[in-house]
Amino acid sequence: MATPILSPTVTAGDVSSDVTVASTPVTIGLYVASGNIPAKAVFAVYITTPGADTLYQTLDCTNRVVSITSPCVARVVCRETGGVAVGGVSVA
Repeated sequence: MATPILSPTVTAGDVSSDVTVASTPVTIGLYVASGNIPAKAVFAVYITTPGADTLYQTLDCTNRVVSITSPCVARVVCRETGGVAVGGVSVA
């Protein structure tokens, strides 16, 4: 089942809720209400650590999903949307 983790946004810097990856792999992806993900949309998937968060993957119009298989806590940060509201979703 898909769980929204980041409401559709056009605001750079918006951060998703935490996604806990336990024993089941989780897929994180981008979505829009209609049409295509804009070419300028860029979202970063970070893994939280005791220090600074670590960049795991960058999502954009050509790389819309990423699977995380190792236990961790991840979050998505909007860097740019290209002017169209883009959201994030996780699927376990």
